Amino acid sequence: MGAWPPAPAGFRAWPAPVRARVSVLLTAVLPPEELGGTTDPVEDFVGGFAATLPPARRAAIRFGLDLLWLLAPLVLLGRTATFGGLTQDERERLLERIAYSKLYPIRVLGLMLKSFAGLAVIGDPAVRRGLGIDPPTGPLPPLGAHVRWDEDIEGLGR
Repeated sequence: MGAWPPAPAGFRAWPAPVRARVSVLLTAVLPPEELGGTTDPVEDFVGGFAATLPPARRAAIRFGLDLLWLLAPLVLLGRTATFGGLTQDERERLLERIAYSKLYPIRVLGLMLKSFAGLAVIGDPAVRRGLGIDPPTGPLPPLGAHVRWDEDIEGLGR
C-alpha cells in the first residue's frame, strides 16, 4: 500500500511506534494479500499521509486511532488486550462489532479507519492505474487547504 508523497525530510508526524500501530489497524481492514499482494510498506503511507494533515486534524485522527487500539478490545470484546494482542479472528470480530455498534461514536471511529484504509489503497499506483485515474505527472499531491481539485490535479477521472 501507499506511494503517498513521503514526509518532508526530517519531519516526523507520528513516531515509529504509532505508525506501526496504525499499520496493524489498516492491514486488519484491508489485508495486502486481498489487494493483489501489494507489498509496499504501509508505514510509509501512514507517515506521508500524516505529514500532509494540519496539526489539529492529525492529533484528532491519532486520538481516534489510539482509542481503537487501546479501548475497543476492552469495551467491545471484554478483553484486556490491545488491538495488536488479538488473534486474527478476534480482530475480525472486533471490526464487525465496531461497524454495527449501537453507539454512534464507535461507528464513526470504524468509518474513520475504513476511510483511512481506502486512502492507503488509492495511494498505490497500481490501484490508481487499474481505476484509470493515475495522473501522468506522478503521484497525487499532498492533501490540504492549498490543493484545488479542479486546477491542481489534472486528468483525474476526466
